Amino acid sequence: MFENEVGQIATAAVDQVEETMYSLLLGYNFKKEKDLAYLASFHACFEQIHPFADGNGRVARLLLYKECLKEGITPFIVDDTRKADYYNALEQFQVYDNYKLLIDYFVSEQKSYANYLKNKGFEGKINDSKDRDTIKKKSKIIEESPKKAKNKGLPL
Repeated sequence: MFENEVGQIATAAVDQVEETMYSLLLGYNFKKEKDLAYLASFHACFEQIHPFADGNGRVARLLLYKECLKEGITPFIVDDTRKADYYNALEQFQVYDNYKLLIDYFVSEQKSYANYLKNKGFEGKINDSKDRDTIKKKSKIIEESPKKAKNKGLPL
């Protein structure tokens, strides 16, 4: 049997997919609190198992989005304009066990998505049953010139 690979990263052999997915999901279900780092690790492992003939990336990113919502973590979308950065960060995680780039990438995309949500008028907890991430709108402050602010005794 030929070894499966995506890019130049080895994936699970077809006859090992069921067992490796079972193991991944078993570990996932035992973990009570999941943070972004854990979700990133799960995501990278799912992608490396590569259980489907096609659509693995889309399914993995959709699961990541859903689990962020479930855990009360700000979700995000892997933007097409930065997809090369995502693929590079994912490869660094899978090949070199360097998770920092992938987490940094996800955090960056979270910030973009949080701004998008704010601009659309969303404000509040990501998940009402979890006390985690909250999107808050900044109050609108009218900027005054430093000279006027100084004259009013306001801190600069």
